[in-house]
Amino acid sequence: MFSYAAGFSFAYISLAASTGALLLFGAVQATMIGHGLLSGERLHKQQLVGLALAFGGLVGLLLPGLSAPPLVGSVLTLIAGFA
Repeated sequence: MFSYAAGFSFAYISLAASTGALLLFGAVQATMIGHGLLSGERLHKQQLVGLALAFGGLVGLLLPGLSAPPLVGSVLTLIAGFA
């Protein structure tokens, strides 16, 4: 819990709320899907299609005004998401 709270708190000093939320919830989803796959769970066809659509939507949202967020804030947010 400390890793989440500390990473989340310090990251938002340098990140915009929208960027932080995107990174945080993306890290949570990646952690859950990754754990399932490492545990032997396999994605069905519909789940793979949904994952591809979600990833495509994310890419589409980021392409028009793509700029790199601050590295330290991004890493702290990802740590919070994985925690």
